[in-house]
Amino acid sequence: MKDFLDRILASAPAVVLGRARVHRTILLALIVALALGSWAAGGARRPVVLLFPRATDGRMVGELRALPSREAEAEAAETLAELLLGPSDPDLAPLFAPGTRVGAVLLRDGVLRADLTEGALGEGGAPLRTALDAAMRVLSLASPGLADSFITIGGRVPFGGEDTQKK
Repeated sequence: MKDFLDRILASAPAVVLGRARVHRTILLALIVALALGSWAAGGARRPVVLLFPRATDGRMVGELRALPSREAEAEAAETLAELLLGPSDPDLAPLFAPGTRVGAVLLRDGVLRADLTEGALGEGGAPLRTALDAAMRVLSLASPGLADSFITIGGRVPFGGEDTQKK
C-alpha cells in the first residue's frame, strides 16, 4: 500500500504536495472515506415480507427481510432467491424443495416471468400449488408496480397454463 501511495505522490507536482508524509496520510484518509461512502451508498435496503407455511398447521406466516434495492428485475430475482433460501424461523417450513434455484427472471412491460429449476418439483417443500401461490403473492407485495407475474418450473408452465397462475 505504501508503494502505491508513493507512486501517486511522486506523480503530483511538488508545490501541491509540500510535506509528503502529511499528504500520504491525507490521501489514505480520502481513499478510506471514498470507500466507506461508496459502501454506504450501495447499502440501501428495502423491506420485503416473505411468506412461509407454519410447520404445525400449514398456515402462511410473513417473515420480514431487508433486501438490497436494485432494478425491478434484479429485485424480483433477489426476492425469489431469498424465498428459496427458506425461513429463518425454525417453526416455519420451506416453500420449495431444497436445492431449488432461480433460473431466469424477465420483466417486460410490467409482466414478470420467472423460471425455477426442476428441483421445485421435489420433496421437502409445501404443496406445489401452495408454494407457487405464496411466491406470486410475495412478488406482488415486493413489487407493487407489476401488472402480472408468471412462474415456470424448468421452462414449463405448471398446472396446464398461464391463466391458472394470474394474480
